[in-house]
Amino acid sequence: MSTLPHRGSWEHDGFAQLPGIFPPTTVNYLRTACLQLFENENTGSLVFLKDNAAQWYEWVAQLIDRSPSLLSVITILGSYIHVLASEVWVRALGAPELAWHGDGGPLMLDISDTSQVKLQFFLTDCERDESANLVVVPGSHNRQLPENGMAETDLSRVVTVPPRAGDAILWSGDTWHAVRVNKQRQPRVSIIVAYGLMWPQPCDYVPVQGQFRKHASPLQSVLFRIAERHRFRRGTFYYPSADDPTVRLLSEKLGTLPPLPIRILRHTHLDRAAESKTI
Repeated sequence: MSTLPHRGSWEHDGFAQLPGIFPPTTVNYLRTACLQLFENENTGSLVFLKDNAAQWYEWVAQLIDRSPSLLSVITILGSYIHVLASEVWVRALGAPELAWHGDGGPLMLDISDTSQVKLQFFLTDCERDESANLVVVPGSHNRQLPENGMAETDLSRVVTVPPRAGDAILWSGDTWHAVRVNKQRQPRVSIIVAYGLMWPQPCDYVPVQGQFRKHASPLQSVLFRIAERHRFRRGTFYYPSADDPTVRLLSEKLGTLPPLPIRILRHTHLDRAAESKTI
């Protein structure tokens, strides 16, 4: 397994590291909020998950349409997208490994190259070993994970992604990934927002309810399919026109956000050359 810092190339590796998305003040605010939630709602588990978090907490909902990293999502998926999930994760000291998996299935790989992406905002440093590190197999987003386990050639290509607090990791739902054990005293704290094309819907998708539906911003209303015309109905699909609110709002968002620099390490058998690129 590579121990070199590996920030990834989206096209080549199926993931990319977006450095410095949040300033320290924002990181501290979000981390404190997540740890307070962990303290109030955790029932003794070493791995804490708050699902559908944007529905309940404004500080998560604001990440949906106000984060500058949304530009990268639109660049990859286009404008006709919705939010699949919003999650708060805390992995405490002693939290076990999460086994290798991909978030998509074989059917989705046949239908679309990329139908969903995840943005994971890291609120603690994960540069040290055994700090609940995210590990991935670069280039695996174009293949289905074998049912009988990964081959030695794949295991030899595993890399550890080394985000610092304030960074985000953007990866395809089909990229093979796992999480290492946490042996550090500091919990690993992060927030995940998953985006997907408008036409597929996860089997465990939960629509937002309650007050969030009344107070959502116009763009949140589209991304969470609150508007009647965007609600998912089994066996139907909607083809957007140029004046569709989703396309218009996200196109406006695309035009107001600056491009994000992504540090890329292209790996070969002989060397690893670093270069800068913007998507």
